[in-house]
Amino acid sequence: LIITTGEHEDVRIKSRAVYFLRNVADSKPVRADVNCDGDLLFGEMAASPLESLNTGLLDVFRPIVSQTSTDWASCEGEQASEFKVTFEKFTTELSQGIQSLSGGIDLPSPEPTDVDLRSLSYNDIAKDHPELVQKYEQLLEVWCRQIEQYLEQTLEGQQKESGDAGPRTELDFWRTRLQKITSITEQLKTKERKMVFGLLQAITRVSQDVAPKNRQSVFNTLRRWKQIDIAITEAFNEAKDNVKYLTTLEKFIEPLYNGTPATIVDTLPALMNSVKMIHTIARYYNTTERMTNLFAKITNQMITNCKECVLEGEESDSLWRKDPLVLIKNLYSCIQLNDAYQEQYRATKETLLSLPKGKQFDFSETLIFGRFDLFCRRVTKLIDMFQTIHQFTSLSQHRFDGMEPLVKAFKNIFEEFQIKRHDLLDFHNNRFDRDYVEFNVRISDLESNLR
Repeated sequence: LIITTGEHEDVRIKSRAVYFLRNVADSKPVRADVNCDGDLLFGEMAASPLESLNTGLLDVFRPIVSQTSTDWASCEGEQASEFKVTFEKFTTELSQGIQSLSGGIDLPSPEPTDVDLRSLSYNDIAKDHPELVQKYEQLLEVWCRQIEQYLEQTLEGQQKESGDAGPRTELDFWRTRLQKITSITEQLKTKERKMVFGLLQAITRVSQDVAPKNRQSVFNTLRRWKQIDIAITEAFNEAKDNVKYLTTLEKFIEPLYNGTPATIVDTLPALMNSVKMIHTIARYYNTTERMTNLFAKITNQMITNCKECVLEGEESDSLWRKDPLVLIKNLYSCIQLNDAYQEQYRATKETLLSLPKGKQFDFSETLIFGRFDLFCRRVTKLIDMFQTIHQFTSLSQHRFDGMEPLVKAFKNIFEEFQIKRHDLLDFHNNRFDRDYVEFNVRISDLESNLR
């Protein structure tokens, strides 16, 4: 059992704790003659308070908040909706924060020693306890390897993201990276780790006659650490700056996830202006590679949004069962979004060209718009196909003389294509394109018989 005010950083909750919080002025005594009142607040806390909070929010409160039957009393619908969005965002960020902390780097602490370092001078430690100097040097080498590996691997991991990742992944990546680098710097600030640096740096300054044999090795390790320390500082500044500017983009990319192609078109000017600001002002993020990657991810999410609009929450094979006219309208909205997106991009590019001394949109348009153009080529084929389906379905409802064999022939063509079970929105599937050409040839022959 320990009792603490919580001011000592070395004290951590290992199982459970009870907290007491005075709610009155220091000069006023807490009433001891009542079982419970507002003067003294108390409760129980688990060893992982953040995880406990997260569990409570996800398992208890979120189901209540998300229920459509929840009674919001006098709260207006718009306010309730805003609260839901904010609540969801907070729980998501809390979960991501906990995940990033648990998956961060844990720099090993110095092992306990019988040597009372506070009562000895560095000269005495160097002379009488050279083994301690060696242990601390080896520990610093471990820290160097861990941090170097993390800084290299995380950036490599970002480059291996899935091909359809959206712009949120950029903010999530840099936010997580900032949290983990902050975790590293916070660990390095603890007293026990500062002692490692203090002792090793002092060894380089003690007189030659008492310096340990591995003094030159300590010099080399500290020189290596200095470079890593610079790299940590630069990585922290980079992550902080990128989070700062990408956060300004957050509200403008929200419609890409929650809107429709039609509503996204209305937000394009604001989105493009925000991206232009990042490109113009950001210190680290405004490289051609990163900006092209950001645009490509915006494009990816637009394609994802278009697919969701077309599918309306159903599986891809449900397209055959949809009303062709409604489906064609949704498909057209995808093409209109692509056209508006590229038009807004080029308008922004023209604006920047009028300021020749400023940074320009000199990015690869193939990398930015290539996937959307490919997707829209598939959409155009689907529009043509479902228009044909609609026309023959309409004809079949009219009993014209001699039409029955043609309608039956069309039905066979349609069923043979449908039985191939193509994912109609998978625009990388070349088999669809070959079968689509064959479908059109057979339909063309059928239309010739109609004439």
